[in-house]
Amino acid sequence: MSATNVITSANLINWIEGQSVASPEKTMWLLAYCDDAVRWGRIEQGALKLASGQGFDSSKVQMVHVFGDLAEVRVWRTEGQFAQCRLDDSGVDASEQLNTSYMVWGTAGRTLNDDFTEVGDGVQGLRHSVPLRVTFPKDNDKRLIRLMVRHYIGYEDDQARITHSRLVGLSTN
Repeated sequence: MSATNVITSANLINWIEGQSVASPEKTMWLLAYCDDAVRWGRIEQGALKLASGQGFDSSKVQMVHVFGDLAEVRVWRTEGQFAQCRLDDSGVDASEQLNTSYMVWGTAGRTLNDDFTEVGDGVQGLRHSVPLRVTFPKDNDKRLIRLMVRHYIGYEDDQARITHSRLVGLSTN
């Protein structure tokens, strides 16, 4: 990796905004695990959008997933900088892919700015803001948000296994 491609806390947001992991008409999503919170976001027209009042302190980031229909880029903290990898469908036959969806935590919520929804679940009071507009029915106990994941199947000694997985999208049920 050349010095111009090194990702640091100082250039992380610019680097994220420059990624291309979705078709032009599709959304690029961000999921960041930080020391103080989980941050969701969208990348629109090359700009990272977060929920109102949420900052993005790159010095607290441990891992970032930037993902869309075409690929996922993962970035994780290493010694003083970040490492990265890109996962896409190159060279993988569609029959060797398994698409699944996983429930995202949250059974109640309130709409925030720019089509974000702050969601919570249970009595713990923990919340996160997803980059979707979600309307929860009154007295809801169902998790309506889904994270789409694509698993890649490989074979070893005539045994099928999932060799790796990537995030693909976020939606409501």
